[in-house]
Amino acid sequence: MIFVTVGTQYPFDRLLGEVDAWAERSGERVVAQVGVSTKEYENLETVGFMPTEEFESFLGDADLVVSHAGMGTIIACALQGKPLIVLPRRHALGEHTDDHQLGTAARMAKFGLARVIDSTEELIPILNDRESVEAPSIGKEPSGEILESLREFAYRGSAKGRRKPGWILGIASQGGHWTQLQRLRAAFEPEDVQWITTQNASVSSVNQQNVGFVRDADLQRKFQLVILLIQVLWKILTIRPKVIVTTGAAPGWFAVVFGRIFGARSIWIDSIANSERLSISGQKARRWADEVWTQWPDRVEVATHSKRSVEFKGNIL
Repeated sequence: MIFVTVGTQYPFDRLLGEVDAWAERSGERVVAQVGVSTKEYENLETVGFMPTEEFESFLGDADLVVSHAGMGTIIACALQGKPLIVLPRRHALGEHTDDHQLGTAARMAKFGLARVIDSTEELIPILNDRESVEAPSIGKEPSGEILESLREFAYRGSAKGRRKPGWILGIASQGGHWTQLQRLRAAFEPEDVQWITTQNASVSSVNQQNVGFVRDADLQRKFQLVILLIQVLWKILTIRPKVIVTTGAAPGWFAVVFGRIFGARSIWIDSIANSERLSISGQKARRWADEVWTQWPDRVEVATHSKRSVEFKGNIL
């Protein structure tokens, strides 16, 4: 079985249409998570949005995965050793708000985590010879210094007897942001952390009693942003964390701002997907967070009179 997944924010009919045409000719079974696409594909078993458990089940059964350059899928495939073909979205074709997926895909290809193609014309020959796509692999925890550096930041000046549940707040949007944050959880003592993510995120990796949920939102959904702001403010006021750790996006940004107002130290770890430049939220976080980290050594920046420096401490891979 081939599993196609295109995320939940924007349609990706260029990819889905090509796979649908191939499935008609080949007779192969293809399951596709199509997100917000409104087109019908007669030769694909389509689902708009999948519960996390269903997504992970299809991923586990797949012989090959085809996807956009979403970090959640890339990491999940690497952890399960699933061969992955990635077609990055393109801004000029109206598939995303920018071209960051091009840079993400190129870097992931260098790590050997995906077979990256530049056009749909390249897809069919690979689908016909899918045994040629190598299975990626990464460790259960990141290598390098990022865990040690994060632990030092989180527990700086603290004594175990003084800490309470919720001392650390780990917060991130679902998908790639949440997946990256969970790659960092070994830096903390489990009982010290309260986790917050957006609805429909997979929380099987942490204690369910230590997880809270907020709305997902972005600049295209401004009313939802207002609701999210209120929800994050309420979480900060009720949990009263001493340390906030986030990998983005909007929930993490609001948490950093409110954390600063109410006396919590915070760290913004920009998504590994932002390989060409710091995210918009990351740039804003330089004015509010105590530390800002990039996951690429060539993206470091010096401090200015109003902005924190951008440091490199390793990445979640």
